[in-house]
Amino acid sequence: MQGTSEILQRIFPTDPEPAALAAALAAGNVPADRVVDGIRRLSVLVEVADTVTQKLSLDHQLPRLIELITEALDAERATLFLHDPDTGELFSRVAQGEGVTEIRIPESAGIAGAVFGSGLPEIIDDAYQDGRFNREVDRRTGYRTRNLLCVPLRNQAGQVAGVTQVLNKRSGEFTETDTALVEAINRHAASALEQAQLMERIERARREEQELLAITEAIATELHLDSLLTRIVKATTELLDAERSTLFIYEPSKDELWSKVAEGMGQEQIRIPANAGIAGAAFTTGEVVNVPRAYADPRFNREIDRVSGFRTRNLLNVPIIDRSGERLGVVQVLNKRGGPFGQVDIGRLKAFSAEIAIAIQNARLFSDVLELKNYNESILKSLTNDPAQYGDDAERAFHRDGGGDLHAWRHAGQVFGRRVDGDLRSAGHQCR
Repeated sequence: MQGTSEILQRIFPTDPEPAALAAALAAGNVPADRVVDGIRRLSVLVEVADTVTQKLSLDHQLPRLIELITEALDAERATLFLHDPDTGELFSRVAQGEGVTEIRIPESAGIAGAVFGSGLPEIIDDAYQDGRFNREVDRRTGYRTRNLLCVPLRNQAGQVAGVTQVLNKRSGEFTETDTALVEAINRHAASALEQAQLMERIERARREEQELLAITEAIATELHLDSLLTRIVKATTELLDAERSTLFIYEPSKDELWSKVAEGMGQEQIRIPANAGIAGAAFTTGEVVNVPRAYADPRFNREIDRVSGFRTRNLLNVPIIDRSGERLGVVQVLNKRGGPFGQVDIGRLKAFSAEIAIAIQNARLFSDVLELKNYNESILKSLTNDPAQYGDDAERAFHRDGGGDLHAWRHAGQVFGRRVDGDLRSAGHQCR
């Protein structure tokens, strides 16, 4: 079993080969308590192998491995962090009640982040004497960390893929033997954890693709602009698991961004200069603006929070750009649940913003067609009321083929110098 020899070398001072060990035990050169401890620790590796092969699920694997590590090292707590390259974070899953809760930290944060970066294990005898230790976690939880052991987890390619952190050994300080055991556990678990993480990412990508497709189909069927904007805002908030969203539309005649669909603000219309604030920065540059801490950004307008009573923590702004490169507006999402917006959120919102651009253009074209239809109906109504005042040509045009179809509209349009049916067909073709 890979990793067993390293443990034996740390536990037994003699040659760990079976024959040599048997001779040492027969001669009484190895204390019985060390033998018992060695057997107990080796049995942990058997349990680890069983745990990671039972079910390729991080929700199952991580909590159970954490439990095994804590017991094997006679410690109070442990955490097994895996690296998420999409967000640049270390994450873990811990059992809580009947469910599992995920925790995340930046990949360079604290002692775990330092070990992840260096790839070297560390034993910290006094956590509060180490400047990298985050005391805030202890303050919030009421827990007191005395000492800790932190060991990198490597994948089959030898790359650091995570970190195992163990807190507060009950019987003294952490030792090199503890380090060897955690390294062996990590080696046994690494391959299965990597496979489970890959499967989870594939399943998440498939689920997100289905969600985006469903949302896109929902907004594609809405052609009335006001209703469309409401649907887009609601869908955006759900898509990014956020608290609120706002959709700003650009009005060229006034060089302003306006919105009357801002969650939490009622139906009151908002208007700002096209270059104002964080939304204006995203619109004028045509670039994504991701703000992890709203109040630390001087462009953020705190007055809106003050008036609304809402507290903005973080926000993501993505410009809405059509296929020709014209900027139509900005979609702004507030307060990602569980932390700031990451690269995955940016990718999803950029993909969705392309669909938003198409939907807005279709709604505008539909509005133009409807306006043109109403205009021509008003002309036909006038012809119906008093066709004689428009001359014999207009009267004959209106009454031809029943007096109310598109063929009649074309002739009536020619009388007034307008190609009505051509405009309608052109607009209808663009809508498709």
